[in-house]
Amino acid sequence: MDTKSKFLRFGFGFLLGIFLLLIMFGNRDFSCVGNYFPEGRVLEDIKEKELIFSTQIPSNYNKITDTVYFKHVFLKNASVDFSKSEPRKKPCGEYLISNDTLELLIKNCEKRAEVLQLNIK
Repeated sequence: MDTKSKFLRFGFGFLLGIFLLLIMFGNRDFSCVGNYFPEGRVLEDIKEKELIFSTQIPSNYNKITDTVYFKHVFLKNASVDFSKSEPRKKPCGEYLISNDTLELLIKNCEKRAEVLQLNIK
């Protein structure tokens, strides 16, 4: 058997294998892609929960307290400062999350996330 027919058979088998894998496993949604590290998991976890703003936050921060802005803009560009956070605090962990202009202290419970403090840098 010459080299050309070996490559053709290999290519056919490879494509057939890929096709069978796509049929067997289908189009799966891998939600952990990009969120493997602790910071990404914390931000994704907070984004999925019900968001409550503390009564201590002044009402003139309407843009920040808008949950759509908070989840889709602030958390997308934010980072978690684990050195100033208390993730193992009982009953709910507290995280210091900040971006270029804001710094928030968030209490992350099992079913909800509560913004405790808001500081403007």
